[in-house]
Order: sequence, then C-alpha cells, then structure tokens
Amino acid sequence: MTALSNALRHRVVLLCGGAAMLMAAGAPALGQSWRSDGAVAGFAAGAGFTGLSFRCVAAGQLAISFSGFPGRLQAGQPHTVVATVDDTAFVLQTTARDGGEGSILVAESTLAGQAGFIEALRKGRSVEVAGPVGRYTLPLTGSGDALAALGQNCG
Repeated sequence: MTALSNALRHRVVLLCGGAAMLMAAGAPALGQSWRSDGAVAGFAAGAGFTGLSFRCVAAGQLAISFSGFPGRLQAGQPHTVVATVDDTAFVLQTTARDGGEGSILVAESTLAGQAGFIEALRKGRSVEVAGPVGRYTLPLTGSGDALAALGQNCG
C-alpha cells in the first residue's frame, strides 16, 4: 500500500509541476511585448518603448531607435548598429542621442527604405542588436501586428 501511495504522490507532484511550467511559459515576461500606439511601434516594457522602436516622424519617414545599451556615447556622433533577425543581418547608420540614463542610437530613414528590415522583424523569432557599447536580444512575438499598425498609420 505504501508503494502505491508513493507512486500516486509522485505522479501528483509531476502533474502539478508540469502544469505550473505550462502556466509560466504562457505568461508574458513582466509586461514586455511588441505594441503600437499609432505613431510608434516597438518593444515595450511597462509603460515605455525600449530596445528597438520605430517612430513615424512624417508620412513615410521613420526614426528607428535602439536603446538599452549600458554605456554612454557622445551625442551627435555617428555609429553603426547591426540588427540580426534570425540569420539575416541589417546594418544601420545611426547617430547617438542623449537618452537620460544612457545613449540612444537613432537611424533616420523612410518606411520604403526599411521595408526588408521591417518585414524580417514581422516574420522573425528574435532580433539581436549589436552596437558600439553592447548587444542585446529581443523576442519578436507580436511584432507583426505592431509593425503592421505602424505601416498603416505612417504610409
């Protein structure tokens, strides 16, 4: 009887542990997701955009911001950022801007000029951003809807 009780207890523990893991896997990580507010689309954590975002500055004109780097750069200086979506690298020429707690690297372009990059982000799984003072990786879950909304509002 004890062996049966132990086996049953073991199964219950495994089932509860598996259910907890499934629930955790389906939950969003600390409110982080891709979203759009009409004029801006990007990766957001909490109330603000961070990491990678696209801002419509005029019809068909974009400012692409890369933030979250650990170091500070001199504002106004040019820098190269490489954004690798799955296995495809996109090289963007940016300018450093003061972002309060750190630097933001901004590339100015057109919606049409970034169509390939945007399409890769919409369909990809993750993007690795590498700049002069660090690198980070962002998930792309939800990027398709957010970037589609930007295209509709900025076109």
